[in-house]
Amino acid sequence: MVRSARNDIGGDDDDGGEQAPLSADVDGELEDDLLQINEYLGNREAEFVALNPNGDELVAASADDFDRVSSNPSLYGKALLHLDERNEELTERFEDLMRSVEEFKSQAKSSLTEARRRNNGFGVSRHVTGSLTDNERIVTMLEDEKEREEEDEDVVAVASKKEKVSGKCAFSVASSTSQLGIQDVPQSVQFDYTFSNKGDGFKMENNSFVCSLQGYYYFSFSLRSYDNRYIGVSLMKNDEYQVSVFTDSSERNVMESQSVTLHLEVGDVVWLRLSPSSKFGLYSDKYHFTTFSGLLIFKGN
Repeated sequence: MVRSARNDIGGDDDDGGEQAPLSADVDGELEDDLLQINEYLGNREAEFVALNPNGDELVAASADDFDRVSSNPSLYGKALLHLDERNEELTERFEDLMRSVEEFKSQAKSSLTEARRRNNGFGVSRHVTGSLTDNERIVTMLEDEKEREEEDEDVVAVASKKEKVSGKCAFSVASSTSQLGIQDVPQSVQFDYTFSNKGDGFKMENNSFVCSLQGYYYFSFSLRSYDNRYIGVSLMKNDEYQVSVFTDSSERNVMESQSVTLHLEVGDVVWLRLSPSSKFGLYSDKYHFTTFSGLLIFKGN
């Protein structure tokens, strides 16, 4: 809509190439488009700073402040670019999911056909002679699966013994000092105080939780902003983003929290990542405004 409106604005009239006046309808459409984009931006200024930490200072604008909204096109460009990248990512995930579904359907159909052949009372000799390779393959797959299950059980047993885990795991840690972001250098959020660490799953030396028992875990964290700096922190599972907290800079400290339930395998690492920009910062002191907690809800798949 915006693109077509701009083409109308740039067109020449028949009296010497002067631009055609902007109609009231087109003007209203442009204003609606800008305000819709700004509504999406909302309180996401900190997210775009994290996406482009070396970019120019962004201008925060509200839907009621149309003059500043319309004079800040770079912010909208970043917003649209982010939406486009997100759309491509979701499209790829959907296509991967559909391929997996088709593969599953194909495997299920093959298994059903094989089962019907086995149960068929006719053509027994053909089944015995022609399907011998398939039967051997199935037996081999079952044996490999059993070996993998036994290996997983051994890994869990060793990890449980090493970490002294007896089916119970819970931790809660805090930071007593502030932490500022470093330009172009991602950091893990630092912790120096332990409330509890049942099962020794949280490793203070690298500020992360290391799973030693497969199961479902609940995690939560709370943060307080540093004066005139953004909050930009993500909970990571290994190197993958799970949930995040982003807030705009403010002269007054603000508190934010986030939580999530994740399924973890033995060896998975969960940690908090501070955005790599000097515009971000966390405030904490002896009252422990920065905290990170987690506990095992139940074991298994």
